Amino acid sequence: MRKIILSWIVCFSMLGFTLAQHTVTGKVVSAEDGSPLPGVAILEQGTTNGTITNLDGDYTLKVSSPNASLVFSFVGMETQTIPIEGKTRIDVTMQPSAIGLDEVVVTALGIKRQERALGYAMSSISAKDITKVGSTNVGSALYGKAAGVRISTAPGGATSAVTINIRGINSISFGSQPLIIVDGVPIRNGESNNNGYWGDPRIRGNGLIDINPEDIESVSILKGASASALYGSEAGNGVVLITTKSGRGGQKGLGVDFNMTYTQEKVAFTPKYQNEYGPGYDRWTNMIAFGADEDGWLWEDLNGDGTKETPRPIYRAYAQFGPKFDGRQVIGWDGKMHPYVAQPDNYKDFYRTGLSGIYNIAVTQNSDKSNFRLSYTRTDYKGIQIGGNHYKNSFNLNGQIKVGSRITTDLVISYIDQFTHNRPEQINRLTANYGGFFSRFDKMSWYFDKYKTSKGYLYDRYNAGQTPTPDEKLKYHIRAYDLMDFMWRQLENSYDEYNDRLIGSLTTTVDLFKGIKFRGRVATDYTSAYEQTKNRNERPLALANSGYFSQNNSTYSIVYGDALLLYDGKLTNDFTLTLNAGVTGRKESYRYSGASTSGGLSVEDWFHINASINTPNAWTGYTDFIKYAYLGTVGLGFRNYLFIEATGRQEASSTLPPKSNSFFYPSINGSFIYSDALKLPSWIDYGKLRVSWGIVGNAPQQYAANNAYN
Repeated sequence: MRKIILSWIVCFSMLGFTLAQHTVTGKVVSAEDGSPLPGVAILEQGTTNGTITNLDGDYTLKVSSPNASLVFSFVGMETQTIPIEGKTRIDVTMQPSAIGLDEVVVTALGIKRQERALGYAMSSISAKDITKVGSTNVGSALYGKAAGVRISTAPGGATSAVTINIRGINSISFGSQPLIIVDGVPIRNGESNNNGYWGDPRIRGNGLIDINPEDIESVSILKGASASALYGSEAGNGVVLITTKSGRGGQKGLGVDFNMTYTQEKVAFTPKYQNEYGPGYDRWTNMIAFGADEDGWLWEDLNGDGTKETPRPIYRAYAQFGPKFDGRQVIGWDGKMHPYVAQPDNYKDFYRTGLSGIYNIAVTQNSDKSNFRLSYTRTDYKGIQIGGNHYKNSFNLNGQIKVGSRITTDLVISYIDQFTHNRPEQINRLTANYGGFFSRFDKMSWYFDKYKTSKGYLYDRYNAGQTPTPDEKLKYHIRAYDLMDFMWRQLENSYDEYNDRLIGSLTTTVDLFKGIKFRGRVATDYTSAYEQTKNRNERPLALANSGYFSQNNSTYSIVYGDALLLYDGKLTNDFTLTLNAGVTGRKESYRYSGASTSGGLSVEDWFHINASINTPNAWTGYTDFIKYAYLGTVGLGFRNYLFIEATGRQEASSTLPPKSNSFFYPSINGSFIYSDALKLPSWIDYGKLRVSWGIVGNAPQQYAANNAYN
């Protein structure tokens, strides 16, 4: 009996092991355009076992049984349950959700249309989907929420730029970012431009991250040329339309909302290293170039008796082919004795636990004649990289007043005040540079202890010359000097950014006649920025010149306006007609100036331009450009299931010569709701065909067309 029971236990164990090893892989794409869908949730039905697709839409999941089923879910897409049936690869095409297709959405230039009438691709994301994950910026909150939209965030958290690519990279020479529209206002965004390895290593931000997620009501993403042709050259890479929350649509009277989000961040992935061998090269190099023995040991005479009795590895080595870890006592490069064992978490110890707190309070009022929403959001952020912190205060007012029965005026104002100390740096100077390598034997605490001396100056190398602390020179020549230089920059030097930004718009809509409206808007986006760099003296002035101070002032402004005449009415009981015509204009200006010391600071740690040893450096500059356009649309609908629309935009840009600076952007699109027009099987809830064509392109940037030749 015992043998029978034991046999059954073994069989079930083997069966469980076999089933647990069944692996399913595949790719998930959108039915709209065949693009991969990142962030799709895949769950083994009836369990908590699951995964999500990567940036390329690929996934891998180990399941408990080859006869299980997988559930695929994604915001805005129909959830699918697919039996595995023993297959090892399952590719999935996800269909847009039919829910809400009759809803009204905001399209180009703030024109509202039924989603069923759209003949081009468009994704809509609600406020709930944006704020429920507690993202510190709106770009990160959009991750995985729209088909064909790829979100890339730099590893700097709340202060780092967000790159949005709609249907891939659309320009070789110029920017790849979409046009960002907030309540009808085109705002400053810019590229995620980081100068990389040899230039400025700090991870810069762009304008999108200033927008407060707590104030967003909805986001619409216009994809393709037909969807964005009304914006012309501004929208060569697509359009992201952001609508902020208002007091409309809620209960009458006064209301108060309070939200708080607190999150922690920890480094997710660190380089994978072996933990069996310490620093050193191959045996021949160890012996010939460094004088090590066959096992890679160097021997030191610590007692001064002429006998080299204490071992150490070659700390200068960037390779990890040295002595095997065996726990013996060795002399470390910090001058102390340590057991020779691996430090598997030394890379993780380079980072800290990040903290993020978002606190929002909003007051709303709603009546028949007016409504408003006033909100304040405080964001405090400390990222996982040492030495930096960030705070942001965001104020938003969205109000509407009705004057009589025909005139409505909307006022939207956002003010953002923020401060960033020691913006995070890219660490490729550490991970892709021999001067940043440290061994599996090194404790990260040694670097934190040794990057500066007891007198507050930069560390002294083992072979440093005259120094005020000769006893604190590094005991041996090491490899990771760049790591300690990084710590000095982040923990002792200071780089501070102060930014104030005002985004505002005033819109008036007048009902002229039945079905005919006039809408006029003026808007601005103004940013004032101040940057200050304070680099401490690395040595006493008597030994060497060092230290640095600089300050930069810049302003960036957009002045925008548009005027539209809109008609929406019925021609007959079967046909509807929409006509829109108008003009739009935009002027951008950028001014900057700055000064810095040269040759070091004449007084130790005196951060002032007057402390410059040599003649200070100074710079100033500006850029301007203007764009304007005449535009129009015409749309025809038949029985609410067949729609066709054509648009045109004649645009002029000051970035081209006056006689060659005008160009035309046309588009046409159609939509056919065949599930309403035809008698179909009952299991078809909704069916739609759409087709679109359009032309958009990037105009040259400022002064890019001014070529001079010798």
